[in-house]
Amino acid sequence: MPTRFIFSLSLLFLAGCATTGNGTGEAEAPPPELAAEVEAIPSSAPTIDEHLFVPPKLEPLPADPETVHVHDNVWERLTHQFMLPECAEHESAVKWAEWYAARPEYMAR
Repeated sequence: MPTRFIFSLSLLFLAGCATTGNGTGEAEAPPPELAAEVEAIPSSAPTIDEHLFVPPKLEPLPADPETVHVHDNVWERLTHQFMLPECAEHESAVKWAEWYAARPEYMAR
């Protein structure tokens, strides 16, 4: 058992030695030379600072007056503008509509 650990440690040590440099590498490359700065040629075109766009103020459009619909009962409130054409003929929907219609005290709660 200790032999296995010694063998593993020696392999790890040798792998570490193999990746280190020998210190005789190439000389460092000279730093890159900076290019001479080119003078900016003035342009005759207008710049953004000279002509900032200011949008014109728009008048809001008059809103349509909303019609307020007052509901007489909860069922009308639930069904107002609620359209499911396929649901109207469905057996379960008809059954529950009849149940609620037969029990107005339930809806009056």
